[in-house]
Amino acid sequence: MTLHNWDGASIRQLTALWAGGLPASEIGLRMRLTKDAVLGKVHRLRLPKRASPIKPPVCRPPYTNTARRLSALDIPHAPAPERKWGFND
Repeated sequence: MTLHNWDGASIRQLTALWAGGLPASEIGLRMRLTKDAVLGKVHRLRLPKRASPIKPPVCRPPYTNTARRLSALDIPHAPAPERKWGFND
């Protein structure tokens, strides 16, 4: 494992790229670092956080009484399978 020496020039470059809005993976490629190394240094420098690129799940609308509910009688039932293994036959 090779440790990166964070000198003043690399910190300035990181700060500029982060302020430019580049993703951590792209900054890592440009600086020959891993994404985790970039994010770790950003955290330690307390640079501003960004919104997560992961979208939250879309919730379905709440159930309203006007919608028709399915009852157990509406669901077709399959016939019971025949036993073919024959215990005590």
